[in-house]
Amino acid sequence: MELIDIWHFILSELLLNNGGDELVSRQELTRLLTQSEDKQIIEFDGRQFELRQLDLVSKLELLIGLSAARRIDLAVFASIMVDCEIEWTELYCQYVGKNVLNFFRQDHGYKEGSYQKIWQGREDNEYLVEILAVLDPAAPDFKDNVYAELTRYYPD
Repeated sequence: MELIDIWHFILSELLLNNGGDELVSRQELTRLLTQSEDKQIIEFDGRQFELRQLDLVSKLELLIGLSAARRIDLAVFASIMVDCEIEWTELYCQYVGKNVLNFFRQDHGYKEGSYQKIWQGREDNEYLVEILAVLDPAAPDFKDNVYAELTRYYPD
Protein backbone atom coordinates (compact mmCIF):
# COMPACT_ATOMS: atom_id res chain seq x y z
CA MET A 1 0.00 0.00 0.00
CA GLU A 2 2.91 2.36 0.60
CA LEU A 3 3.84 2.16 -3.07
CA ILE A 4 0.31 3.22 -3.91
CA ASP A 5 0.74 6.29 -1.68
CA ILE A 6 4.06 7.10 -3.36
CA TRP A 7 2.41 6.75 -6.79
CA HIS A 8 -0.34 9.13 -5.63
CA PHE A 9 2.30 11.72 -4.67
CA ILE A 10 4.08 11.29 -8.01
CA LEU A 11 0.84 11.88 -9.92
CA SER A 12 -0.01 14.84 -7.68
CA GLU A 13 3.40 16.38 -8.31
CA LEU A 14 2.93 15.97 -12.06
CA LEU A 15 -0.43 17.73 -11.86
CA LEU A 16 1.03 20.53 -9.74
CA ASN A 17 3.96 20.96 -12.13
CA ASN A 18 1.51 21.28 -15.02
CA GLY A 19 -0.96 23.67 -13.44
CA GLY A 20 -3.58 20.96 -12.96
CA ASP A 21 -3.80 20.28 -16.70
CA GLU A 22 -4.61 16.56 -16.95
CA LEU A 23 -3.76 16.22 -20.64
CA VAL A 24 -0.34 17.83 -20.27
CA SER A 25 0.29 15.79 -17.12
CA ARG A 26 -0.65 12.58 -18.94
CA GLN A 27 1.74 13.47 -21.76
CA GLU A 28 4.49 14.21 -19.23
CA LEU A 29 3.82 10.89 -17.48
CA THR A 30 4.09 9.06 -20.80
CA ARG A 31 7.35 10.86 -21.56
CA LEU A 32 8.77 9.98 -18.14
CA LEU A 33 7.72 6.33 -18.47
CA THR A 34 9.32 6.07 -21.91
CA GLN A 35 12.45 7.80 -20.64
CA SER A 36 12.70 5.40 -17.69
CA GLU A 37 12.65 2.21 -19.79
CA ASP A 38 15.99 0.42 -19.55
CA LYS A 39 17.47 3.30 -17.54
CA GLN A 40 19.84 1.81 -14.97
CA ILE A 41 22.03 4.72 -13.89
CA ILE A 42 20.61 7.63 -11.93
CA GLU A 43 22.60 10.80 -11.42
CA PHE A 44 21.83 12.65 -8.23
CA ASP A 45 23.71 14.99 -5.96
CA GLY A 46 26.92 14.66 -7.95
CA ARG A 47 26.90 10.86 -7.78
CA GLN A 48 25.86 8.02 -10.03
CA PHE A 49 23.67 5.24 -8.69
CA GLU A 50 23.35 1.94 -10.56
CA LEU A 51 19.90 0.59 -9.80
CA ARG A 52 20.94 -3.07 -10.21
CA GLN A 53 23.47 -2.66 -7.41
CA LEU A 54 21.09 -1.04 -4.90
CA ASP A 55 18.99 -2.91 -2.39
CA LEU A 56 15.38 -1.93 -1.76
CA VAL A 57 16.15 0.37 1.17
CA SER A 58 18.82 2.20 -0.83
CA LYS A 59 16.38 2.67 -3.71
CA LEU A 60 13.77 4.05 -1.33
CA GLU A 61 16.37 6.46 0.11
CA LEU A 62 17.29 7.55 -3.42
CA LEU A 63 13.61 8.09 -4.24
CA ILE A 64 13.22 10.19 -1.07
CA GLY A 65 16.27 12.29 -2.00
CA LEU A 66 15.00 12.82 -5.53
CA SER A 67 11.58 13.75 -4.18
CA ALA A 68 13.08 16.26 -1.76
CA ALA A 69 14.85 17.81 -4.76
CA ARG A 70 11.45 17.84 -6.55
CA ARG A 71 12.65 15.40 -9.20
CA ILE A 72 10.54 12.61 -10.56
CA ASP A 73 12.47 9.58 -11.77
CA LEU A 74 10.21 6.71 -12.72
CA ALA A 75 13.15 4.36 -13.30
CA VAL A 76 13.75 4.33 -9.55
CA PHE A 77 10.06 3.84 -8.84
CA ALA A 78 9.80 1.03 -11.42
CA SER A 79 12.86 -0.66 -9.94
CA ILE A 80 11.25 -0.51 -6.48
CA MET A 81 8.10 -2.06 -7.98
CA VAL A 82 10.20 -4.94 -9.36
CA ASP A 83 11.75 -5.50 -5.93
CA CYS A 84 8.27 -5.55 -4.37
CA GLU A 85 6.99 -7.86 -7.13
CA ILE A 86 4.27 -5.44 -8.22
CA GLU A 87 3.30 -5.13 -11.88
CA TRP A 88 1.93 -1.91 -13.43
CA THR A 89 -1.54 -3.43 -13.78
CA GLU A 90 -1.62 -4.29 -10.08
CA LEU A 91 -0.42 -0.78 -9.22
CA TYR A 92 -3.25 0.64 -11.33
CA CYS A 93 -5.85 -1.62 -9.68
CA GLN A 94 -4.71 -0.79 -6.18
CA TYR A 95 -4.42 2.92 -6.93
CA VAL A 96 -7.95 3.09 -8.36
CA GLY A 97 -9.25 0.88 -5.56
CA LYS A 98 -7.75 2.99 -2.81
CA ASN A 99 -8.98 6.17 -4.49
CA VAL A 100 -12.52 4.76 -4.77
CA LEU A 101 -12.42 3.58 -1.16
CA ASN A 102 -11.44 7.08 -0.04
CA PHE A 103 -14.40 8.56 -1.94
CA PHE A 104 -16.66 5.85 -0.54
CA ARG A 105 -15.53 6.67 3.00
CA GLN A 106 -16.21 10.37 2.46
CA ASP A 107 -19.65 9.64 0.98
CA HIS A 108 -20.53 7.52 4.01
CA GLY A 109 -19.66 9.94 6.78
CA TYR A 110 -15.89 9.69 7.29
CA LYS A 111 -15.47 13.41 8.03
CA GLU A 112 -18.47 13.42 10.35
CA GLY A 113 -17.16 10.39 12.23
CA SER A 114 -20.08 8.12 11.34
CA TYR A 115 -18.26 5.91 8.85
CA GLN A 116 -17.85 2.28 9.93
CA LYS A 117 -14.39 1.02 8.99
CA ILE A 118 -15.10 -2.48 10.35
CA TRP A 119 -17.73 -4.45 8.45
CA GLN A 120 -18.88 -7.71 10.00
CA GLY A 121 -15.61 -8.02 11.90
CA ARG A 122 -13.32 -7.13 8.97
CA GLU A 123 -11.71 -3.88 7.84
CA ASP A 124 -12.95 -2.18 4.69
CA ASN A 125 -9.48 -2.63 3.16
CA GLU A 126 -9.93 -6.41 3.34
CA TYR A 127 -13.14 -6.17 1.33
CA LEU A 128 -11.39 -3.92 -1.16
CA VAL A 129 -8.64 -6.52 -1.74
CA GLU A 130 -11.26 -9.20 -2.42
CA ILE A 131 -13.24 -6.92 -4.73
CA LEU A 132 -10.16 -5.98 -6.75
CA ALA A 133 -9.27 -9.65 -7.16
CA VAL A 134 -12.48 -10.42 -9.06
CA LEU A 135 -13.13 -7.27 -11.10
CA ASP A 136 -11.69 -6.57 -14.56
CA PRO A 137 -9.37 -3.53 -14.42
CA ALA A 138 -9.69 -3.13 -18.20
CA ALA A 139 -13.44 -2.54 -17.93
CA PRO A 140 -14.32 1.08 -18.76
CA ASP A 141 -16.48 1.26 -15.63
CA PHE A 142 -13.90 -0.38 -13.35
CA LYS A 143 -13.97 2.35 -10.70
CA ASP A 144 -17.77 2.42 -10.71
CA ASN A 145 -17.82 -1.35 -10.27
CA VAL A 146 -15.46 -1.09 -7.29
CA TYR A 147 -17.74 1.52 -5.69
CA ALA A 148 -20.84 -0.60 -6.35
CA GLU A 149 -19.24 -3.65 -4.74
CA LEU A 150 -18.19 -1.63 -1.69
CA THR A 151 -21.78 -0.45 -1.40
CA ARG A 152 -23.00 -4.03 -1.57
CA TYR A 153 -20.84 -5.06 1.40
CA TYR A 154 -21.18 -1.91 3.53
CA PRO A 155 -23.50 -2.42 6.52
CA ASP A 156 -26.66 -0.33 6.53
